[in-house]
This record gives sequence, C-alpha cells and structure tokens, in this order.
Amino acid sequence: MKRILLLLLFCGQFSWAQIDSLAVIQLEEVELKSIQLTTAVEQFPAAIYKKEIPALWQGSQSSLQEYIEDLPGLISFSRSNYAQDLRISIRGFGSRAAFGIRGIKLIVDGIPETTPDGQGQLDNLPLGILSSIEILRGPSAIRYGNAAGGVLAINTLEEIAENFHQIGLRIGSYGAQQAQYTAGLKKEKTTAIFHLNHAKAKGYRDNSQFENNLFNAKIRHHFSPTLHTQLQFNATKSPYAQDTGGQTIEEFNNNRRSARDRNLQYKTGEKITHYKSGATISYQKEKVEGALYGFIAKRNFEGKLPFANGGWVDLDRKYAGQGGSISFSNKEQKVGFKTQLSYDIASQGDLRKRFVNNEGVKGELTLDQKESFNSFGVALIQHLTYGPIVFNGGIRWDANELKVDDYFLNDGNDAAARTLNAWSPQAGISYTFFPGLTGFGNFSKSYETPTLSELSANPNGNGGFNPLIDIQVAENLEWGVHFTTKKTKASLVYFKINTTNDLVAYELADSPGRTFYQNAGSTKREGIELLLQQQFNQRLSANLTFNSAHFTYKDFAQNGEDYSGKRLPGIPKNFGVLRLSYQWENGPLINYIKTYRGDLFADNNNATRVDSYYRDDINFSIPLNKINDKTAVVLGCNNLFNSLYSDNIRINAFGGRYHEAAPEREIYVNLQWQF
Repeated sequence: MKRILLLLLFCGQFSWAQIDSLAVIQLEEVELKSIQLTTAVEQFPAAIYKKEIPALWQGSQSSLQEYIEDLPGLISFSRSNYAQDLRISIRGFGSRAAFGIRGIKLIVDGIPETTPDGQGQLDNLPLGILSSIEILRGPSAIRYGNAAGGVLAINTLEEIAENFHQIGLRIGSYGAQQAQYTAGLKKEKTTAIFHLNHAKAKGYRDNSQFENNLFNAKIRHHFSPTLHTQLQFNATKSPYAQDTGGQTIEEFNNNRRSARDRNLQYKTGEKITHYKSGATISYQKEKVEGALYGFIAKRNFEGKLPFANGGWVDLDRKYAGQGGSISFSNKEQKVGFKTQLSYDIASQGDLRKRFVNNEGVKGELTLDQKESFNSFGVALIQHLTYGPIVFNGGIRWDANELKVDDYFLNDGNDAAARTLNAWSPQAGISYTFFPGLTGFGNFSKSYETPTLSELSANPNGNGGFNPLIDIQVAENLEWGVHFTTKKTKASLVYFKINTTNDLVAYELADSPGRTFYQNAGSTKREGIELLLQQQFNQRLSANLTFNSAHFTYKDFAQNGEDYSGKRLPGIPKNFGVLRLSYQWENGPLINYIKTYRGDLFADNNNATRVDSYYRDDINFSIPLNKINDKTAVVLGCNNLFNSLYSDNIRINAFGGRYHEAAPEREIYVNLQWQF
C-alpha cells in the first residue's frame, strides 16, 4: 500500500506542476444534510466529506460496503454474513459491535436510522437508489446526541428531470440473484420515487443463505419556493439469514467454506420484518430557516444462537422520534452568522423474550422483559464567518432514561432503572489561506450509552440489566488541511481521541457465540487520514484514501491481566483503498479498486494476529446506447486474484473462533435498463 501511496503522490505532484492545475478556483457551496448547513466542504472546520453516487452504479449492489469503503477514516467488516450485518467503524467507534452498527449515527434522508439506544442496522437500506453519502468523522454528539462517535448521512434519489422506470437484474457467484424495480414520477410540485428490491444468495460458506425483500417510497412536495415536505415509508422482510459462525485458524486454513459445527447443530440465523414511516418539513426564507422531522418504526426479530439456554430470541421493538430546529442567519454583514437551536425526542421499547434453543426448536421460556429507552436533547450551535475565518461550535445537553420491567419472575424480579445524562461541547475554527487551501482545528466531545441488547446480556445469567457497564465518554482533537485545484482534491487530517469507560466485547465458555460487554478503563487513539482525488484528464481519474491508526488501551485490566499499552483489537494499524476509473468517450467505463487492510489483533492480549491482505476488484460498465443512454450492462469481479482473508473478525471470541472466511473470486453480471 505504501508503494501505491507514493505512486499517487508522485502523479499528483506531476499534475500540480501543470499550469492549468495551479489555477485557483472558487469553492462550490453544497448542502450538507449531516450538519444542516450549506457551505463549501473544504472550509467547514471539521473532518467532513461528501460522496456523490452515480445513477448507474457499477458495483454489485450487494452491500453498503462497496459504496463506503473508500471514505476516509472508515473501515467495515462482515460484508458476506447477512445475519451479522455489515459492521462499520469510524476512528474505532463501532468496532466492538458483535453485529450491526454501534457508536455511529446513521441518518437516512434526514431521519435517524439509528435507534435511540444507539443500535443501527442496514438490512432495510435501499442501495439501488442512493444518491450521496456524507461522513462526519469524530465525535458529533452536539448534533446527534447518544452514540455519535461518527456520522453517516445517507441520501436517496430526490430530484428527477422527468418520469422514468428502471429495471435491474443481477446474477453472481454463490447463487446470488437480485431483481429491482424503480419508478420516478414527477408532476408540477410533486416528485415520487418508488423502489422494490428482491435479493437472495446461497452464500460462500455453509449455512450462509439469505433472502431480503424491500419496498421504499419517498414523496416530496413543494408548497412554495420556501416550504416543502417529504414523506417516507420503508417495509423490509427477510424470511431467513443464516449465521455460519466463527472459525479457528485451523478451520480457516483447511476448510474455509465450512460452517461452525454448533451453528449447524443449533440452526443459527435470523428472520426479521421491519416497517418505518417518517416525514420532514422544511422552511427557508431570507434569514430564517426551520425544519421538523418525525418517524415511527417497528421491528420484529427472531434469532437462533449456537447454544441452548436462552439461545432462541424473540424481539418486538417499537421506536419513534421527533425533532426540529430553527436558525437565524445573516450573511450580508461583515461578520456572517447562523445561530441554530434544535431539540430531539426519542422513545424505544423492546419486548425481549429468550427461550431454550433445542437444536433449532423453540423450547421453554428463560427470560421475558420489557426494556425501554427514552431521551431528550437540546442544542445551541453557532456558525460564524469573518473573511477567511470560519467558526462553528456550541453545546448540547441530553437526558436518557433506561428502564427494564421483568415479567419472568421464576428467578426473582430483576427490574431496574438508570438515568444517564451528558453535556457535549464542540468548537472548531478554519482559516482559508487562499482559495483552495484551508487549515482547520476542532475539539468535540461525545458519549455513548450501552444499548439495550448490550445491557440485557447479563453475564450472571439473570434478567434485567448488566449493572457492571456504564456510559462511555470520548474527547476528540483534530487538525487538518484541505487543498483544491481544478484537477486535484486533497486533505490530510490528524486526530487524537481519549475515551473513558470504553465498551469492550467478550465471550464466556458457558455461552459460546453470545457476546457480553464490559468497560475498559481508558483508551488512546491517534491517527492520520489522507484523501487524494486526481483527475488526470477527461477520461482517467484516481481516488486514494489511506489511514494510519494507533489505538491502544491506556488503562485496562481484566481477570488479573493488565492490557494497558496493548492495541485495541479489531482495528488495523493501516488501511486504505485505491480506485482508478477510465471512461471511453460515449463508451465503456472501467473501475479498478484495490483494498488494503493491515494486520490487526483479534483479542485484548494481542496474542492472535490477523494477517494483512490486498483485495482487487474490477468492473466494466458497457452502455447500451442503441436502447438509450441510461441503460447498461455491468460485468464485475470481486477478489480478482483470490486473496484468502477474514471477512469478519469476532473480537475476543471464546475458543479462538475469531475468523470468518471471505468469499473467494466472485463474478457478477448486472443489467440496468431505464425507460
């Protein structure tokens, strides 16, 4: 990866030497929905990046990973285990997740996708209609409260020029099949986008089949040039997603396609149904802006885990939220300002039942409890501009109330309640030396409560909440520089994060495959994030991200072992992605993606090292111009050279089952036909 980095830097230096590349530019202001601000990305005093998604996506559309893997500061795991879902980490936040997403706030079309307690899932995300993704790295609790160690704001197709219908079909290796239909309808002041998706696969490893069915609707109406509303609805049903389980290094090397024996024995996997509806309304006129959002969601989950006692989980989750903001601004004065007041209210109720898993058959009840999480937050944010100087900062207060009612009284009443409150300040400043070169510094603070599922994983075997885990707090300092010319965009960011009560995952011998949590004393995270985008000419472009992360425990002891100074498990020291694209005139587009993940440790003691790897992906988009200019066939291959690596790392897994073998070479063919 270092050779690739040097090559790209050399190419960038060669390009910068050209006269037309040195011409300074006026930075374009864009709407950043993650911070509710229209500004030049390069001048905002924090590490933020916006990626536009092309209408005809060249990847397989099988995982969000292919859309976000080249975002700076981010790494993801578990692309091919649909029961565990994609695990995403931003500067180490989210790395502890046994499944799904923790510690990172997901926003989809302006509405939180993350539950109030901080959990996120991606099985209901309509990948076929994504239009842009924003990433705000580092703690961002001032805007989003709990579990905002980083922010991913995902936006789907919104504005269209004319009515259209689009059909997408895909077949691929390991039994992959996908069918999509999208309709865009526009009439005067109203736009409607409807999307259907059906996907299934047999999977690379044994016991890894899945099926997912999704419907998404989005209707946008402009009452006037200053007032518009947006309605959303999503329904997702996954009748099965099998869990193939972790592997020892011997199983990984000798029989990488096999499932864990206990996962086969207990028929592990999940099925879910998920419904969500929401609405937003926005007003903007001269110096005043206002916005409101509201949503309600319901998720039914049935999961089978690889052990008997409590190994069958039934979860009925309902959650809702409402929030709003009002802003006052004046850009005409010498000192421009925007003052924003905002609030968020959210409520979550989980009815959780556990039963004995009699090798895939539901047995007797072992746990029955109602868990609730209610939150309220209020924030003040000030944005100031004075010539080349930009300041953005403010403060937020959150109150979180957690409660559990125990309905299974055979082992006593384990009802409990907790209140977790937090203040979250942030301040950042940037200075533009000349158009195209900006430096910035930023301080922020965030907090993260244990999720309800983490609290209910009680290592003493009882119901109620685990009393031994508490709120996690992080303080973030970052400095960076952005450089932009007509052909080059580059940024370099250094960050330093100190956390206390870091939540750490582990397993017990009595419940292999079930994850429990505890607090580490403190951690120290330092790193560098590089982004380099180069347009060599009209046809050839390159995008490089490279990240160096030194994350260690400052103070952490467990069972007589002192892990202070050890590297945090599950996070590589170095990782990055290189993407090269070449577009023939009115012809095919080829993308070559090289992914590097450095070595990492799978356990707190750093006794098990997972080797580094390179993976090469390539795809060709061939336009079918005789039909129309929006129809194409995509031919692609993931893992072109058959690298053998772990797609997912199960941190601190019992019995050394840290590995989940990634698929070998995958070939796919997509047809996207728009009319």
